[in-house]
Formats: sequence, structure tokens, C-alpha cells
Amino acid sequence: MLGNINLAAPGNGRYLKYSSPKSLLTGGFSGLASQEETPSPGARTAAPKKGMTLNFETSDGKKGTLHWSKDMLASVGGNGGTVNARYHQDSTEDDPIAVIWGTDSDGRAYETVVHLNDVDPRHASPGEMIALNAHLSRINGKNDANPIALWASTGVFGADSRTDYESYYNDYIAMQKQAGNQAGARLYQTQIERFLFSFQQAAEKA
Repeated sequence: MLGNINLAAPGNGRYLKYSSPKSLLTGGFSGLASQEETPSPGARTAAPKKGMTLNFETSDGKKGTLHWSKDMLASVGGNGGTVNARYHQDSTEDDPIAVIWGTDSDGRAYETVVHLNDVDPRHASPGEMIALNAHLSRINGKNDANPIALWASTGVFGADSRTDYESYYNDYIAMQKQAGNQAGARLYQTQIERFLFSFQQAAEKA
């Protein structure tokens, strides 16, 4: 039985090595989450009783911990660190709040509570954007909780750093068009427009 899974990163030889003796169980991460107990990563970030904790190591030796359960918004990791996000206990439909925690690109732990209506894509961290995207995907019923551009940004900026995602997406879209990936360019254009519209709509309601 395999003890790990190596996931190749597109365009380079890096990979994520997941050490999990139950990695081949059927049902994917959702199935695993219903079978394993997840220890609490902190007082405010306590994961539900049923869940899964997964430790990984990148090809260049960086380590991190990801969490899965039915109540998690997102859990991603790579060379830029890790992003775990779940709804805060005080989150409401009108004021969605997320607890975001993980490690930065230097392996240092961070944790923050973010009002998702206040996330400005022109000045946001990958963690905030990943949580916002997962939230919007959930309420809209769309299957795009982990867009490639946001995943890639955890390696470019670090999980807790901030950047102008409008400019970042425009550059990413231009790169996709140059590569002949028109479908990808349209997808990323739709994503950034959705982020900007969500922020504008929340600001008008405030």
C-alpha cells in the first residue's frame, strides 16, 4: 500500500508529497474527513470533531499541515505556505466571517479573522482571496473553489502577503492569451470580475 502521493506541479519538477497511510481509501477527502478525527489547531480555529489532518512536504523541503472537513472553506498549500479557512462562529449570511490560518513562506504560523465583505481584491492576501473565492463558490453553487491563479499565488507572494489581484489577474489573463489558452483567459476574467463585483456590492450595502 502506498504511503504517500506525489502531485506534479505544472511546468516544473516540484511536487507535494502527502504522507498518509489511508491515501488510497475511496471517497476522496470528503470520505476521509468522515472517518478520521482532526486535532484542534487552536482555540479559534478549532476544526469540527470529524475531519482529516494531512501533513505534506514540498520537493524543496518545506512542510505544512492541511485540514479537511465538511465545515472547511478551503485548505491548500505549496511553496508559499499553507492556507486553511473555515467560517467563524459569528459568521452570518449578511456578514460572512472567515478564520484563516496556516504558515507563511518562511514556515511561521499566522492566524487572522476576516470579514469577507471587506476583502478588496486590489489589496488582499492569497489567504483572503482563497477564502473569499470558496465562500462565493459555495453560495453560488459553482465548482471553482480553487482557481489556478489563486493557487499559484501562494508560491509567488506567500500565503499571508498582499498584492493587487486585479493587476495580477490581468497579467495572468494576458499570459494565457499569449499561450493560446482562450478558455483559461475567459475563466480568469470571469473570476476577477466576480471578486470585484462582490466587493463593490458589499460596499454599496454598507
